[in-house]
Amino acid sequence: LMGKLAAACDLKVPGYSDQGFSLADVERFRKGGGELSSMIGSCQRCLIYMGDLERYRALYLFDGSPDWTAAEGHYITASRLTPEAGNPHNQIAVLCTYKTDDLAGVYRY
Repeated sequence: LMGKLAAACDLKVPGYSDQGFSLADVERFRKGGGELSSMIGSCQRCLIYMGDLERYRALYLFDGSPDWTAAEGHYITASRLTPEAGNPHNQIAVLCTYKTDDLAGVYRY
């Protein structure tokens, strides 16, 4: 699904395509409604789930200091696909609590 969205919209979604990424394109397709808009919503949810899995892996399988980079990357990409959605920002705030970055956590909540 991520690859189809990236190809259909000529987007670069990290790890899924090597096309150019444009937030203006995402906005245009989201406002267009229909199938592409549904695909963007589905991809946003998938990115959240993948970020959660990366977060759990970093939390429970770390040796030393956990690396939250992969999880944060998925959450940030999800927030770019649907900037008005609160869930990606909430998940980034959860990461901030792990990193003890209270100011960023408050900003994201």
